[in-house]
Amino acid sequence: VSTQRTWGHLVEAHVLPHILPHVPVESLPFVCVLVLTLLFELTNIPVVVAAAYVSKTGFDNNNPRVQKASLKGFGARAKSAHENTFESLAYFGAAVLMAHIQKVPATVTAPLSVLFLISRLHFIFFYYINIDLPRSMSWIVGFSCCILMMLHACAPDYVPGWFA
Repeated sequence: VSTQRTWGHLVEAHVLPHILPHVPVESLPFVCVLVLTLLFELTNIPVVVAAAYVSKTGFDNNNPRVQKASLKGFGARAKSAHENTFESLAYFGAAVLMAHIQKVPATVTAPLSVLFLISRLHFIFFYYINIDLPRSMSWIVGFSCCILMMLHACAPDYVPGWFA
């Protein structure tokens, strides 16, 4: 029996119990999908506020898409961050499901799911303040987490050992 501690085991033993003490580590990727879904709705709030702010009549609930499409500056960036959050639900949800179906260990999926969420929060923040390079780097980190989960589900023998 190997006593070597991998990154995933260290995160599982020392970090995750402090983040969500009542959530089993095996459920954490699903909790992250739930949080991302809620984050999608929360990112709509600045879009609605921006749309109401720039309009003389307030927010147009009868035709909100047309009003949101005309946003400029912060409002347009907030709308893009909101839409990109929705787009990320597809590949993150697919990665979590693939990993779950293939019984990828929680020492792999939980840290990657948490890192994905952290990178999404950074992505949204950098979108709001209009800094493109860190925003793109945050997207790459999040997308890479999903790809690693998918690769581990498809070909676990070919994934880097520090996630095993």
